[in-house]
Amino acid sequence: MKCITNATIALLLLTLLQLAVVLHGATVSYVTTAKGGTSSQRNGSTEGGTLLWVYGTGFARTTFSKEPSDDASNSVKLVNGSNSYGCNLQSETGTETQLACYTTRVPVGDYLVQVYVQGSPIPRSQYSNPSIATFLARSNNTPQISVISPASGEPQRMVSLSGDFKTNCYLHDDDGCRESNVSVISRVYVGGQSCDLVDSERGEYYSNLSNTDLQCHFKSNEVGIFNVTMLVSNNNGRSASDSSLYRMSGTGQIYHFDTYAVLNNVSTSSGSVEGGTILTIQGDHFVGSSENPLVVNVGDEPCNVLSSELTTIQCQTALKPNHTRNYYHGGRGLHVYQEPGFISL
Repeated sequence: MKCITNATIALLLLTLLQLAVVLHGATVSYVTTAKGGTSSQRNGSTEGGTLLWVYGTGFARTTFSKEPSDDASNSVKLVNGSNSYGCNLQSETGTETQLACYTTRVPVGDYLVQVYVQGSPIPRSQYSNPSIATFLARSNNTPQISVISPASGEPQRMVSLSGDFKTNCYLHDDDGCRESNVSVISRVYVGGQSCDLVDSERGEYYSNLSNTDLQCHFKSNEVGIFNVTMLVSNNNGRSASDSSLYRMSGTGQIYHFDTYAVLNNVSTSSGSVEGGTILTIQGDHFVGSSENPLVVNVGDEPCNVLSSELTTIQCQTALKPNHTRNYYHGGRGLHVYQEPGFISL
């Protein structure tokens, strides 16, 4: 059994005293969605992605740490009654008088921005006015995507979006977009990858940008299924999508948009029933990933991949399968869900 020394007790008491001093001096003045903005600017998206600025005093100094810890820094949560949601702190912008964090997805409602210093919440009595330290998650501040066209296609293609983007600005350099209080489309994502609105060679938009329509270039070679989102600055945030855009994959994953490889030629066209035949497959976009690995089947049996490039795959066949089916499941099949019920005609 370890003994607690006087030095350990003294260190614990000193830590508690320092924490008490910090919390005694820590206050929250107000929150806003614009850096240096007013407390009237507190609305944002229900889908998350709204950058909140929190102003006050006595916040913990931001220090570098390989392992993030609430006990050694600040943290922020959005609180509504008994429900609490995270707000992802941007430590590089933090000082003793300001914090910044990105909201996460929340239902429509009003949320007190609860600040924690070294793991302990700043008491409500030390908020200048809790009503102006609240985040207002509203549907009318949430950008909407209602059309994605096409819904599927080869990689490295143009994608058209329609909806209510809350702004027709992408770059602050554009006319009418230079003021910091003007919302801009920060990024359009297909999966975790950027979909570019500007042609880097010409320095121009791929199409006329409005607050309801845009075109972007998905430059990735990746084949798979993806969700499409956008981030809009200031009192907006991450977009929501119309329910009609969601589809379900054969593995039960929900997605908006999928890309597929193209198969042009297979040689040889015959081989041994005992397997071991080397096939050369030619096409395009033969790119695998951790989420969507490159797999080749012949007659529903795996063909062992020997080598692969963007346009060519070589694989070795397995034994001839025992079944005599004349149809096989592909990678882009149909998923049907049916539920018994009645309708009135």
